[in-house]
Amino acid sequence: MKKFEEFEKAHQDAMRDIKEYSTKSQSEMMAITNYLLKTEDNPYSFLPKGWEGSIATSTDFLSLLNVIHHALFDDGDISFPIVNGEPRIALVSRHTENYLDFILTDNEIKDLKSGKKQYTVKQCKDVLDFIEKHQEYFKNQVKNWFTNDAAREGLDFALEYYQKYSNFDQKWQFDQNIIQKIQSIRKIFRIVKNDGLDLNEEENKSIAPKLK
Repeated sequence: MKKFEEFEKAHQDAMRDIKEYSTKSQSEMMAITNYLLKTEDNPYSFLPKGWEGSIATSTDFLSLLNVIHHALFDDGDISFPIVNGEPRIALVSRHTENYLDFILTDNEIKDLKSGKKQYTVKQCKDVLDFIEKHQEYFKNQVKNWFTNDAAREGLDFALEYYQKYSNFDQKWQFDQNIIQKIQSIRKIFRIVKNDGLDLNEEENKSIAPKLK
């Protein structure tokens, strides 16, 4: 039973320190703590290598926050690369040798070395710039998921499924650009859903694909 008591104490101590970071720390630290607590993005897509699972428990999350705090305000290293448009967090300096090895996933490194894919890297100005850019990036990602699922599974399915995301906007169903992308996907893959967005025969002949 002693271990259970130790686990409970570690959890309570971690929760206390996380709340401190989120409410009583430096403004940049409060911002990144609260953003990491609320973002619904997959942590494996943007957190530093080795830290992807740290949001799963209070103690691991506190460890991540401690490392970020040290990097931002003491003598640690941190950078916020934008890899092919996706903002990420890296616990290394942007001037580190073999920088790509630290900011790309293992599969991305394989694709790069094989020549299958190329990667462009830009930098966010600071942690606040990262938050702003990542928030916008993830919203656009959810919008693209919604568009593809509305095209393939039907509008009603997409409207219900994507309500789970806080950045989902019901107005997307009326956005003409999104509607045209849905119709283009359905035309290419010959999908019919009878939800009011299918093209008639004449429209199918005239519409140009708009998938970008």
